[in-house]
Amino acid sequence: MSTDASDAVPAAGAPAAASLRLTPYSWYVLVVLMMVYAFNWMDRYIFVILMEPLKRDLRISDTALGFLSGFAFSVVYTIAGIPIARWADLRNRVAVVAIGLTVWSVMTAACGLARNLTHLAFARVGVGLGEAACSPPSHSVISDYFPQNRRAVAFAIYGLGIYLGLTAGLVLGGWINELFGWRTAFISLGLPGVALATALALTVREPKRWAPGVEGAESLGAVLRFMASLRSFSAYAVGVGLFSFAANGVNVWSGVLFMRLHEMSSAEAGAWTGYLGGVAGVIGTLGFGYAADRLGRRDPRWYLWVTCMAAVVLIPATAALLFGDDAVAIAGYFVGIACAAACLAPTVAITQELMPARMRAVSSAVLALGLNFIGIGAGNLAVGMLTDAFTPHLGVQAIQLSLSITTLVGGVASMYFILYGASRLLADLGRG
Repeated sequence: MSTDASDAVPAAGAPAAASLRLTPYSWYVLVVLMMVYAFNWMDRYIFVILMEPLKRDLRISDTALGFLSGFAFSVVYTIAGIPIARWADLRNRVAVVAIGLTVWSVMTAACGLARNLTHLAFARVGVGLGEAACSPPSHSVISDYFPQNRRAVAFAIYGLGIYLGLTAGLVLGGWINELFGWRTAFISLGLPGVALATALALTVREPKRWAPGVEGAESLGAVLRFMASLRSFSAYAVGVGLFSFAANGVNVWSGVLFMRLHEMSSAEAGAWTGYLGGVAGVIGTLGFGYAADRLGRRDPRWYLWVTCMAAVVLIPATAALLFGDDAVAIAGYFVGIACAAACLAPTVAITQELMPARMRAVSSAVLALGLNFIGIGAGNLAVGMLTDAFTPHLGVQAIQLSLSITTLVGGVASMYFILYGASRLLADLGRG
């Protein structure tokens, strides 16, 4: 590649972000970071499709599965994410992502060596630690390669990594489990990430963010206080977490639901959820990202309003998934995944516009705090605990009631916080 990274990025004091010049290398960087993100989500979703064989072989409960798929991952992700993001804001972001990719790939493979719940929990903690270094630095790098009016689309393309990873994790994980067992599945899908980390470190250049001496390096506390003073950001960051709490049931527990209520094998459930989820996620991610960029030119609050609209549709789609026959349930899953995809690109894009360049990685880490602690952590654990509590009375139908509760509560609450954040957005824009 002959184009230097700095060619795509203006120096401090240059015209506004909209004047950034896109180059072929800008798109190359975006594609590589999207592939890294795909490995991030593949290593999450392989665990999802293997929850039933893990439950059987290691003799663990649904509550334990909820803990392993949620809190064991997300608490570490959340705690480590903010200091790692601040380190990335002040140092080489590409190196941070490469190190993180290496760590979570090795620890995913280590899940295949687990002999009991404790071993598996430690491996999942390692996955969470590594993955905390992925998105916040990546978001900041993408913002330095793409102008403001193209960022929602850029983040939508980056967000396709979720659904590429979802498809690979569910389909390949279910298939390898059927043929060789869950241990081989973890090892086979974990280790290739080390090769991608090497390619990332060797081919992606760290872009310049600002001229030396133009902007100082505030303490992490000062950065967090500034973010807390932006009432729009504080509100929609909570709203995004609650949106994830509602959507997480569709994302994580659909495979288990199809196996329990529709008597599918892990390979069948992995194929249905993987292929359909991948297509739906691509449609939702690109569609909502494009709509946010188009509508946001007239009013930036559309970056939040499109997410709120998706939350409205998510609730009946999840009801169809939970209570419909085979065809209706699959259709509900498809629509639900498309709606779940609405959150990432618009909210990340408006956050990158709202924050100063030196705070962008940390702001993404704070968004990830809500997504992972409220959504993945609390959401998965709540579904597991409620399912265990209802199972003595409802049997395999218990998962229907637990997912109904989490989707309805999270969906309605997310609408309130996101709409409040939109109402304060215009007052906060420009302060960065």
